[in-house]
Amino acid sequence: MLLEVEIWRNYGDQFKAIGDENGLILATKAGRPWIPTTDHLNGILPTEVTINGKGTDFVYRNLYKFNFC
Repeated sequence: MLLEVEIWRNYGDQFKAIGDENGLILATKAGRPWIPTTDHLNGILPTEVTINGKGTDFVYRNLYKFNFC
């Protein structure tokens, strides 16, 4: 299965906004400081995303769950 999404804003290796004005995922490099602080680093956390459309539910790296409806 191929899930096609557009990178809406690309800020290099540190940060990407994926999707559009109807749905957006913020993807950042692990360990990146979360603005406006410099001492609060992001982490890798379990995440669940529900996508309105055709597809097969799947789990990626036992952390990221994608559901289609």
